[in-house]
Amino acid sequence: MSTRCPICESRQITLIQNDVKAGSPYRGQALEAFKVPRTPIKVFRCKDCVFDFLETWEDTEKVTQFYENNHYICRPNIDPGHRKYDEALVRIERVKPYLTSKTRLLDIGCGDGDFLKRAKPYVKKAHGMEITKKHVEDLRQDGISVWECLINDFFPDKPYDMIVMHALLEHVPRVSDFLEEVKRISHDRTLLFIELPNVRDPLAYYFGIEAYRKFFYREYHLYYFSEVSLKKLLAKHGFHSEIQPLLVASLTNHFNWLHQNRGQETTNDMVNVTFPAPLAEITMPNGESLPSLFNRLDDIYRHEMTRAGIGDLLVCRAWPAGLNP
Repeated sequence: MSTRCPICESRQITLIQNDVKAGSPYRGQALEAFKVPRTPIKVFRCKDCVFDFLETWEDTEKVTQFYENNHYICRPNIDPGHRKYDEALVRIERVKPYLTSKTRLLDIGCGDGDFLKRAKPYVKKAHGMEITKKHVEDLRQDGISVWECLINDFFPDKPYDMIVMHALLEHVPRVSDFLEEVKRISHDRTLLFIELPNVRDPLAYYFGIEAYRKFFYREYHLYYFSEVSLKKLLAKHGFHSEIQPLLVASLTNHFNWLHQNRGQETTNDMVNVTFPAPLAEITMPNGESLPSLFNRLDDIYRHEMTRAGIGDLLVCRAWPAGLNP
C-alpha cells in the first residue's frame, strides 16, 4: 500500500474516499468477477497533479492475479441501432489518418480485439497484448495475433510504429515503470494513442453524486487522470501530447443520475437522448419532437462541459519529444 503520488511522488496528498471495494458491474456491462470479499481500499488525491489514485497502485502481484484469473471479462451490452457516441467507430476513426500499409501496430490490453479487427485492413501488422486468458483464447480462435504476457516480458523483433492503449493505463500498477517499457518497444517516431477515464467526470467530480461516486471509484481502476496529470506523466517520460476530454453519456442519462441515483439500462440508452414512450411522442408547438429538442440541448451541454475540461473520458495522442508529428 502506498500513499505517495505515482506521478510527482509527493506525500502531500488528501484522502478522498475510504471505502472502495470490489466494484459492482456498470448497468451497461457484464463483468465476470468479484467472487471473494475484498478489503476496502483508500483513494487519495494529489492536488498538484489534479490526480486521484488508489493506495494499491504499486501492488503488481495483486493486479496481475486479478486479470489472469479472468476476473475482468467485459462484454458491452450494446443493442443494434444508432448511438450518438459509438466507441468502436470513434477509436478507429481517431487513428486512421496515421495508419499506412507499412504500420506495425500494437494494442496493449486489447480485450475482445474489436479495435484490432477494425485496424487490421489498414496496416502491415496488427498485434495485441492481453493477459485475460478468456480473451486470449477467443482472439486466437479468430486469427488475431495476440501476445499473452506482461510488457516487461515482451521482446518484439522490431519496435512498433503505433501503440494504442484504450482503457488500459488506469489498470496498470507502477505506471511510470510501464511507460518506460512502452518506450523500450517504440522508436523515435512511434505514436501513442491513449484513452482513459477523466477524473473530472461530470457526475463524480462536478455534480458530486454520491451514488455515482461509489460506482466511479473501483478497485480495478488504480488512477483517475486529468488533462494536467496525464500531460505531466507523459512529459516525465519524454512524450509531447495533445489531450482532450470527451463526454460519452447524454444529458438524459445525467438526468437519470441526478433524479433517480442510477444510470440507464444499456449502453445505447446511456449515450443517446432517451425518453420513455409517452414523453418521446410529445411534439413542441413548432412541430419539433421533444427528443429532437433535447438532442440540440445535449449537443450544447456536451460542448460546454468538454470546453471546461469536464467529461467521461480523456483521449490523447502522444509522440516522442523532438518529433514534429
